[in-house]
Amino acid sequence: MGTVWLHGASGFGVVSVELGGKPLVAGRSGDLRLTEDMIEKKHARFVLRDGKVFVTPMGRGDVSVGVERISGEKEVAPGDLVLLSTHAVIFVAADVDPTPSKKARDALRDLSRSERDRLLVRLLELPAPKLVALVVSDVLLLPARRAHAVASTLKTVLDRLAERADRPPEDSMSALRSLLRTEKPASAVLADEEALARRRAAEAAAPPPPPIDEDADPELSAGTGTPTRAWNVVPADGDVGHGFSFGVPPIPVAQWPRSRRDGVPMVHLGTLLVPAEYRVGGEGKVAIALFQADDHTRREVEGAPRHEGDAWVMEDEIGGGYALIWLDAPTFAQGQGREVPAGVQTKPPQYLRLRARIGDPSVGAVIPDWDAAEDDAIIPGSDAWEKLDLARYSFQRSKALVHFGGTSMACDNFAHGLGPVYVGVEHAFGGANFGGGNAVIDLVRKETVFGQ
Repeated sequence: MGTVWLHGASGFGVVSVELGGKPLVAGRSGDLRLTEDMIEKKHARFVLRDGKVFVTPMGRGDVSVGVERISGEKEVAPGDLVLLSTHAVIFVAADVDPTPSKKARDALRDLSRSERDRLLVRLLELPAPKLVALVVSDVLLLPARRAHAVASTLKTVLDRLAERADRPPEDSMSALRSLLRTEKPASAVLADEEALARRRAAEAAAPPPPPIDEDADPELSAGTGTPTRAWNVVPADGDVGHGFSFGVPPIPVAQWPRSRRDGVPMVHLGTLLVPAEYRVGGEGKVAIALFQADDHTRREVEGAPRHEGDAWVMEDEIGGGYALIWLDAPTFAQGQGREVPAGVQTKPPQYLRLRARIGDPSVGAVIPDWDAAEDDAIIPGSDAWEKLDLARYSFQRSKALVHFGGTSMACDNFAHGLGPVYVGVEHAFGGANFGGGNAVIDLVRKETVFGQ
């Protein structure tokens, strides 16, 4: 194989680098720099070896070749697309622009299905004419209701395409320009963006909103059997004795939960002190260690290794595996564990703090479904929800990675009836994979579901 080029596109632009004898790193601070917050600093490694190109994930962020998510080194060929999480894509090209492979075509369709429209438009900037031709057809198939979402990006890309010697045929360029006219023109989109900027400036100048949560003693309990306070778990500057995400749990290696499908060790999401009113794991149990297998697409392996101990092993509605281990006070007080199963990669702990929610009206209530009557429960988006501003408890506003009880963003017909003694876990907690949403674990029923 001659020269190999890696062409990367993210939400903020495109970049191309030549892959030679030295391995290249793609990421926010790599050789192939993709400036997107959801991409890791060192996300994937590319190497040219014996005339073949190989890609290897370097962190916890997803890496897919086509639509196949990979966990180790994978050979790629000119014409393939490599996706980094959902926010960047790399096109592998040889000296002469190759015809996109079936994996690349599948990946493009996956991009369209996932509504990653801005990234799809960015692919038009890659210096690979045959890939551009394929992307043009996919962009033109965007539903009309979504066309305006890419208008400002597409306007910039079209201006650059028009100046290139390898620009698409004029009929394709005309079709793309017509796409801009079918919905909001670029000027209208820019006007909307300016209005949004003004609104954000006004919000920044407004008085600060009332606090969402406060410091309180998690050992306090009303002794009623039903929680009287909900709790947020937020990042802490250091170890305050409330637990951590990532890191290593203080358990023996033999007790580390494994996938019930293939025996692969689960990912440790975090170890947390549980508020007293939510301690239902038995006498003396004060904390939990949470794990996820993300194994819903894996095959069963007969005779796969199993873990020891009494971990709760659960399965969500799509077949993904979870485990929860209750810890007593002396075990939790050990802090970080020291040993991990062979092959398990860990990250430094991120310490957390429990804070009591202020004024949560849903404490002690079960999670409703979308069809619940207005007087039975407070449904997200309802008049009562808006009036009480319960969206303040969302991850975006509260920054809570986990919460115990109270108002849940996970209101759907899967989570219906769970609670009130439950823990809600966000996608950002410990490298969890909830498809960008969250999960709910009922600590009494020992059940878990995707929440949103």
